[in-house]
Amino acid sequence: MNLESIRGQTLNKNTQQIFLTILNSIQKCINNSKYSEEKKIHEVRKNIKKLRAVLRLVKYSGNIDTNKYWDKQLKEIAQSGSELREKYLMLNTLDDIVESYDLEINIIYFDYLYNRLTQDYNMLKFVLFDEMHLWESINHKVNNLKNKKDDIRLLSKGEKVIEQNLVMEYQKGREQMSTSQKDPTFKNCHQWRKSVKYLWYEIRILKIFSNIKLHGYLKKLHNLSEILGDAHDLSDLKTFLKINFENKQLSELNSICSGIDCLWHDKIDQAFEKGSRIFKENSDQFMKKFKNRLQN
Repeated sequence: MNLESIRGQTLNKNTQQIFLTILNSIQKCINNSKYSEEKKIHEVRKNIKKLRAVLRLVKYSGNIDTNKYWDKQLKEIAQSGSELREKYLMLNTLDDIVESYDLEINIIYFDYLYNRLTQDYNMLKFVLFDEMHLWESINHKVNNLKNKKDDIRLLSKGEKVIEQNLVMEYQKGREQMSTSQKDPTFKNCHQWRKSVKYLWYEIRILKIFSNIKLHGYLKKLHNLSEILGDAHDLSDLKTFLKINFENKQLSELNSICSGIDCLWHDKIDQAFEKGSRIFKENSDQFMKKFKNRLQN
């Protein structure tokens, strides 16, 4: 059963079925022998974000303790493979930054950095899959959550709560964009990225509850999220290099970090340009337009 096929049931049934469908997707993914370990982690994390988006949409319309329990369990599953995902992205980003800016880097030094990252990455893979048996652990946690699916009970005013929480998420994204424009630090831009991703997932989930048509808006949100994600990966790489290689061939390291800074600022400028169009309306205007699309 896919998510589109469950539209039109009661809000409670819809929500429970969404949870079950996505949890089944996670198990199907980790048991897919055609997927690489990296793809499995990526797909699991995407599905966890969908589930957390549902929780955020229905927040305060059900049992708060149940919501907290689910959110805690979902966070643990998502975080279990996050470090490996980050190292995988660092390897790709290191290649990109050198190629993008055609930096004149000592090839021996570049190979040293790349090999060190690869060594750390392979060691982490060994720990996760051979010692910690990551997929068995995730499968066990998913089964526990599936058994608790019926604990999700929403109040009769659930639809109204969903509307309110969506507006709150939009307003948060708008405010965090403003904060990032005034002070474009990694921390501020990371918080903005999280709000954009949550808003994107929540609207995608809301489409399951209704016939709302927001494909164009979703595409713009996703594009903004991807740009901010690229900036985040660049920041992660720079932090890793600074911590681990600060005292080794400093001039070469500074050259790479300068390239990272240039590309990071390019990405953030792109994000501000797109974000200013996406978040140009205040929350009341956003909700009015949103309701009109719900009614059409």
